[in-house]
Amino acid sequence: MSNSNKAKKEKKSYSIKNGVVVRDNFCFYRSFYETIEEIPQPEERAMAYKLVCEYSLNGTAPDLGSLPFGVRMAMRAFDYILSESYSNWRNGVKGAPFGVLGGNPNLKANESRGDPPPARPPPPPARAGGGSPPC
Repeated sequence: MSNSNKAKKEKKSYSIKNGVVVRDNFCFYRSFYETIEEIPQPEERAMAYKLVCEYSLNGTAPDLGSLPFGVRMAMRAFDYILSESYSNWRNGVKGAPFGVLGGNPNLKANESRGDPPPARPPPPPARAGGGSPPC
């Protein structure tokens, strides 16, 4: 295996600090920047940037009720994206050993035995008269 291929396989989006898995990076969208730049007070803008980073890297959701209006509106706009991104990252970290080992071990075991793939369930029976079911 060449060094470039080895480097690609070892790339990961987390590190372990004090026995805890922590996220090392996240995607910062232009829409985040443009929204935060609309906040007029520099202190509140800085607070919004920090909250986005804390939420994205640590999964720490802010208490929206205690935030200034502009920061609260920005964080409400970003909430879904940030929470989904963090959730997807956490789920990816949980499945990471399977990727390193070459995929889901259960699937590999079935293939090696020559078992056929599981059958799909049969389609539902056709309705008399055809058409869509009544509402």
